[in-house]
Amino acid sequence: MSDKKSPVAVYSTFDQVKMTIARSILEGAGIWSFVKGERVRNMPFNYLDGPMQIMVKVEDLEEVECLLQDFLEE
Repeated sequence: MSDKKSPVAVYSTFDQVKMTIARSILEGAGIWSFVKGERVRNMPFNYLDGPMQIMVKVEDLEEVECLLQDFLEE
């Protein structure tokens, strides 16, 4: 069962550039977010921990999906 206060993942990637672009789209719209797994990316080719993930509040999910729609379709 999901906790409504827990952040949810909206985008995952191993690519730091794509992560930065997606995060800047959200920041520009005033959406709170954080990147899970970003700190381990300083090591090259660190795929053992899985991709970085943008985490957002559940209540922002619909707006975030709309904001990232064009970016995710590229």
